[in-house]
Amino acid sequence: MLNIEIDKVEERLLRLERDHSLVKLTDEYELADGTLTQRYRFVHMLYQNAMLKSLKASRRAALNRAVAQTIVDLYGERSEGMANELATLFEEGRDYARAAEFYRLAAQAAVRVHANQEAILLARQGLKMVGMLPDTNDRMRHELALIVALLEPLAATEGLTSSEFAAHYTRARDLTRQLGDSSQILLTLNLVA
Repeated sequence: MLNIEIDKVEERLLRLERDHSLVKLTDEYELADGTLTQRYRFVHMLYQNAMLKSLKASRRAALNRAVAQTIVDLYGERSEGMANELATLFEEGRDYARAAEFYRLAAQAAVRVHANQEAILLARQGLKMVGMLPDTNDRMRHELALIVALLEPLAATEGLTSSEFAAHYTRARDLTRQLGDSSQILLTLNLVA
């Protein structure tokens, strides 16, 4: 959580709306845990950009992580439905392992609705996040899961003979051998069967 009392936040936002016209109340709703809340938006992108520029990078990253974690805590398993947004928040929060995981979930969700191009972009972004992690078995597991998520939409859009598919397939096979995880190799092999 952000360690600020909700009523103080709401007072500040009301003042920003009433006295300065920087934000506007757009919605009032109930969160998953029953908490009543309000949603505000900046009235102009210039205000939002100015506010973001005024924050130091470390503060901006900490706020993004806190917001992402709060969403995960509030929504639990249902937070997977917000995987794309959570991936971006964790990426901006410099939590690359969590960002990679949510990019994988978002890519898998895109595949389920046949949005293969979007799935490819999401999985590729997840792989970029994996590249930021130290070289450990956890990193290899994240990479393998993302490659598996990438192979199906690649096969559907570019075909099994494309150079990108072949490179990722070979990397997935190598990772499964390094990890000694035969269940993942079977999953990977099923994609091309």
